[in-house]
Amino acid sequence: MAFRNILRAVAVSACLVPAAKAQESAQSIDIPAQTLSAALGELAEETGLQVSAETALVAGRRSPAVRGVMTPAEALSRLLSGSGLSFESLGSDGVVLVAAPAPVEGVEGEVVLDGITVIGTGPSTLLGGETETVRSFGADEIERRNINNTTEALQFTPNVNVTTGVNPSGAFVSIRGLSDQGNADSTGASVGFFVNGGLVNASGGTNLGTNPALIDVEQLDVRLGPQTTAFGRSTTVGAVNVITKRPTETSEYSLETEVGSFPDARFTAVANEPLLPDGLLSGRLVAFGGISDGFVEFFEPTGPDQVGTRNAGFRLSLRSNPMPDLTLDGLFGYSRDAFDGANLSTIASLSDDDFINFSSFLGENSFTQITSQIEARYETEVGDFVSQTHYNRSLLDNLEDADLTPFDISVAKIRLRNETFSQDLRFDGEPFSIEELPGTLDLNLGTNISFSIADTEDITPLGDDAIIFAALETPALIPLIAGVIGLPPDSEATDLFSDGSGFNLFIDQRVLSIGLFGDATWKPTEKLEFNAGGRFSFDRVSDRTEVFITPVIAQLSGAFTSDQSVDEDISFFSFTPRASVKYDWTDTFSTYFAFSTGFRPGGVTSTIAGITTFDEERITSFEGGFRASFFDGRAQISGSGFLIDYDDLQTVVTDTVGGVAGISFLTNAGSARSIGGELGILVEPIDGLSLQAQTGVTFATFQDFTVIPLSEEDPIDFAGFPLPSAPKHTLTVAGEYEHPNELIPGVRGFIGADYNFRTSFVGSISTDPEVLDGFDTFNLRLGLRGERFTLTGFVENLFDERYATDQFASGLGGVTVPASVAIPPGLEDDIIVAGPPRRFGITAKIKF
Repeated sequence: MAFRNILRAVAVSACLVPAAKAQESAQSIDIPAQTLSAALGELAEETGLQVSAETALVAGRRSPAVRGVMTPAEALSRLLSGSGLSFESLGSDGVVLVAAPAPVEGVEGEVVLDGITVIGTGPSTLLGGETETVRSFGADEIERRNINNTTEALQFTPNVNVTTGVNPSGAFVSIRGLSDQGNADSTGASVGFFVNGGLVNASGGTNLGTNPALIDVEQLDVRLGPQTTAFGRSTTVGAVNVITKRPTETSEYSLETEVGSFPDARFTAVANEPLLPDGLLSGRLVAFGGISDGFVEFFEPTGPDQVGTRNAGFRLSLRSNPMPDLTLDGLFGYSRDAFDGANLSTIASLSDDDFINFSSFLGENSFTQITSQIEARYETEVGDFVSQTHYNRSLLDNLEDADLTPFDISVAKIRLRNETFSQDLRFDGEPFSIEELPGTLDLNLGTNISFSIADTEDITPLGDDAIIFAALETPALIPLIAGVIGLPPDSEATDLFSDGSGFNLFIDQRVLSIGLFGDATWKPTEKLEFNAGGRFSFDRVSDRTEVFITPVIAQLSGAFTSDQSVDEDISFFSFTPRASVKYDWTDTFSTYFAFSTGFRPGGVTSTIAGITTFDEERITSFEGGFRASFFDGRAQISGSGFLIDYDDLQTVVTDTVGGVAGISFLTNAGSARSIGGELGILVEPIDGLSLQAQTGVTFATFQDFTVIPLSEEDPIDFAGFPLPSAPKHTLTVAGEYEHPNELIPGVRGFIGADYNFRTSFVGSISTDPEVLDGFDTFNLRLGLRGERFTLTGFVENLFDERYATDQFASGLGGVTVPASVAIPPGLEDDIIVAGPPRRFGITAKIKF
């Protein structure tokens, strides 16, 4: 079948314009993601470019979506991106595909603007089309802009805000003003993180594995807005999908290293080799590692001087084409991150241009992740049949200063384990015609079953300083407290805490999810497209929770009970529809409108005051947008506007119980709304110069939200209050210029820069929320680029902007401190997650 498609491409193109002219003339091109053979056929039909190739070269290969105004040669180069193939000109006879990794000279390879326009699909072609806002980062852009991890990429995405904290391998993400708010009881994330379509953060409220290093990556897609219909329950706000490079039939070796000023260093080694002839087996091995001293100093260092990190891992990928129409892919990855403590400092230390951690060194923490995937794809004339199997496991061992002070009051020993197994079966149909229906129809169907386990073990014992504080603060109350807990009236302060740990929490959460989804795309004309689909979901949540609180702590804090447990199973049924319409007014201008919905199951939440349940949340989203190009494709612009309504938004609030602040629990806000939009511009005024700007505006507020405090005070009405971690305005500007003249044979010089801006935002839900200042950062790159090597010098945060990305707590962790206790300077201020200061270094990459 693949060979027939190639012959069809050659035959059709021979009847159109001469191939030499086809390679030079820019025109509007619109080719969806599909098999490479079918894409080459569409390219020939649209442009007249003659393409010749051996059947074995294209068998089993996929191509990305290519849309915009460009020359056929540029379009062909993008279709071949990541395939290990290139092409050679045959003059008036067209081009021929060859197995060569070198790109075509003068072709950038990735349409940067595609990331902020109406492109993309889910992990398959399901429920995609050109009716959603996606920010895509291709391999070329990731390398050119020196983007090392997912967090750095997200910071260059409009209407996205990112917080990293305790675990450097994770990130809490806000998209269009909505986010997970960090409670481990949640049964599903609001922003799903995927690797090749496999979910890695099935449990909400934790950030395990949500900041993977972008190592040997083909593409990173950031999808804005509800994605529940296509991806499932963990994508009510958005989805982030990392697509790794697959093995090719071409030998490829590369080595990349970077040295920075923290000090820090990292390396990546890649080896790709055909293991058996004729595409029977190819392998790709990636090894990586790094070390950094970090930028936050310990307040009272008893170990390392700073919050350092160390990581290492590998990824092995295999690909086999046992038959021309059958492709088998396998992947196994392992990584381990070790870190000394949390990236938490104080507002005072931030303003004093010094980052000081509030805690002493508690011991090494670690995060381990295993990822395994198997995919089988069988191509037929009516469509592709796909099976995907994913297994992900992550484990966090963490020592956390639970009282947020430099004193030994309490140290939380936290272990979080997440495991997810999922199986997808899909049919990705090819367009077909029905005699009674004008135009073409495209049907896609799929089913998914997944099972996830989230175990939480939080043991927070009381330290020696807790006894001292109790004795200093309330000596007159010691006899009363002793009587309450059954001790003699003349007991000492040390006797009050002789009953063991202060707070123990154990959660065993298991979620079974089954989904049936599909969509239909109808194109009655070449300009008009309708899409409609939906997902039926069943979620079974099993929660086993135990909480033990030291009796004296329960008495002092006003907790309802000192020993609590729950064993509950809850089931949820949902249907999340989606519909859209797109119209191409001209070859260079199109508009769309989309309606989508989302659903996240409810569950059980535990606090010091008791164990309660929270309800499911539902989302309704309306989005419209456009895309256009001008001046033969040298200027492109796209934009989108949205309105998102949330009912029963799962929300974490912090309360005060018995005078002790910092008691967090999960509840449902009645409703919330987010309104805003994104705009992106890409300009290439002269050869070698590329400029882009992306901006977003979001107004996210609670519409109906009343909280009854645990301390039984008057209800608090949060209606009209802003949602946390939701800056109203974001802006990123980037540019690069590569000089057309070679400095030495085969080597050109380049310079690039990035500017990132966020306005102020609140850090928590409170009647008097802390407003974190807005910030802007500027990055600069300068280097040399050849066919097989790149050498780059860089400066990140050039002007050494000191800023906070989130508020973690207030005061000394909400602990009341007597006046007789001296508080070290700065520690009386709010504790925040700090952004990195200025960093400079050198990156070198060589291909063998």
